Amino acid sequence: MATRTQARETIVSLLYSQDIDNSDQEDFERWKNELLDHKKIRNKQREFAEKVIQGLFLKLEKIDKIMVEYLDQNWGLDNIGKVEKAVLRLGIYELVFAKLDKGIAISEAIGIVKKYGSEKSLRLINGVLDSVANSVNQKKEQNTEEK
Repeated sequence: MATRTQARETIVSLLYSQDIDNSDQEDFERWKNELLDHKKIRNKQREFAEKVIQGLFLKLEKIDKIMVEYLDQNWGLDNIGKVEKAVLRLGIYELVFAKLDKGIAISEAIGIVKKYGSEKSLRLINGVLDSVANSVNQKKEQNTEEK
């Protein structure tokens, strides 16, 4: 049985391939189902993956805007690798919209980037996601104080 980590790796693969291929919705759905089946992402992990993928695509514009906001001035969406972009998209989605615990979200992203990225990628992912997570926590604290 697949784990959530394996589901996340598969999601990153899907985001990566969509970024390269930019296929239409029908082709993407077919590829998504084939890949989830091939990776044996089933039952609760399949539900998790489907929910995250759907949420990611619904929030993609906002996610990319957040990503650009936190990327160093030397970086931009066009200057980072496709793997890094996919990992950041997933990490930002989980931190901001799924409200996953900071430690889990960053740890999962770091694990994926260690497997598929470079040392430089590792620092980039960690820095951006840590900044996003800190911003999310500050906003939570401000909202709590205002109540």
